[in-house]
Amino acid sequence: MNVRSAVFHMLSDAAASGGVIIGGIIIIFTKWYIIDPILSILIALLIAVGAWRIIKQTVNFSFNGRDSLWNRNRGNAESTQSY
Repeated sequence: MNVRSAVFHMLSDAAASGGVIIGGIIIIFTKWYIIDPILSILIALLIAVGAWRIIKQTVNFSFNGRDSLWNRNRGNAESTQSY
């Protein structure tokens, strides 16, 4: 879960940087200044949605829930065990 959080953080930073560069280019060539708050809102939404997913997984795992990735990695091991 920590690795996924770190990867998400790096990707969101890259997306924000790319958005700022694209927004700057648009402003330079078109003088369309409204693009700055539009891109800022889109970047904030991207980060908020990703953070919400990580928070839900963390809370679920903290309350002894099983992480969905952990369940997928275990595969059919549970169904092949006999009790």
